[in-house]
Amino acid sequence: DEVRGQTTFVTNSTWGLESIYCRDRQKRVVAVVKGESALTKSQVFSSFICYIVGFVFTLFVFVAFMVWFKLPIEAVFVICVVYILWCYQSVRNSFELRKVYDEVVQQDDNTTNEAEILYQVSERFRTTQPTNRLCWIVLFLEVLLFFALPLGALFHSGNDDVGILFIFVSIITFVRRYCNSTIAVQEY
Repeated sequence: DEVRGQTTFVTNSTWGLESIYCRDRQKRVVAVVKGESALTKSQVFSSFICYIVGFVFTLFVFVAFMVWFKLPIEAVFVICVVYILWCYQSVRNSFELRKVYDEVVQQDDNTTNEAEILYQVSERFRTTQPTNRLCWIVLFLEVLLFFALPLGALFHSGNDDVGILFIFVSIITFVRRYCNSTIAVQEY
């Protein structure tokens, strides 16, 4: 949608928890916060709570798998801290966006015919340009670690059918990752 210049608008009739929580975080979404099609306070509150509960639930799933694998409690603690630090900025942005929404909605400006929208824009800036050599090394390591070694292990263990399936799935994944039109258009 972004390549075609289309932005998704979230209104009170197009809103859904799955469209908010499960959306691609890199895509731009515009939320209507004032006007006839504005999101209701309960919809915004539900989206906010769903995001926080989803974060906590994901943390619990990680902990459950680590306990199931009988990892030492220290390892579980360290991995939990790393996950929390990794998600900290996203959770903080969610709180800030909620705060901005509350401020916009509470403004009393007596203009009932106008609609106001709220959107969050995040961009990444490349401060260094990787060399061609580094790109080739990373590609080689990805192919070695994520294709050649697992494929060799599958065929070595006698899982020929799964190995053949792995080849086809890997080809599709390779095409989707390295021949991605969105990335190609954004780069040039």
